[in-house]
Amino acid sequence: MMRAGLRPLLPADGEWVRIALFLAVGGAQFVFDAGLFILLTYWGMVPFWTNLLTRFSAAMLGFLLNGKLTFRQSRLGREQLFRYALLWVFLTLLSTGAVVAIGQVAGVRAAWGMKVLVEILLAVLSFMLMRRWVFVGHKQA
Repeated sequence: MMRAGLRPLLPADGEWVRIALFLAVGGAQFVFDAGLFILLTYWGMVPFWTNLLTRFSAAMLGFLLNGKLTFRQSRLGREQLFRYALLWVFLTLLSTGAVVAIGQVAGVRAAWGMKVLVEILLAVLSFMLMRRWVFVGHKQA
């Protein structure tokens, strides 16, 4: 039996499915992004532009899949897309700032190790902001 004091810190029972879907969509985005990046650079595309294209494409895939599957929106509108884009830019800047700062203070090897922790923390923040800010205002299916 769980102690009453820990209960508010843990997701509600129905949220576990939403969290699992969010993680599955994130995995699909990663595979799509990395696979497309490898394919396009293999065909000779410049890595800088390829990375921008594949990250953007993976973000749009995430918008559609998270909107429809994870957060069960009956329709996805411009306002949600705008909020999603703002969130994506914000999280990208946070991630970049964090790993650059860590690299400058503790070295690139520390940044390699901390990148994973930074991205896990940002995934938690992303889930909370998508649930409470991006995918609100429309009825859930």
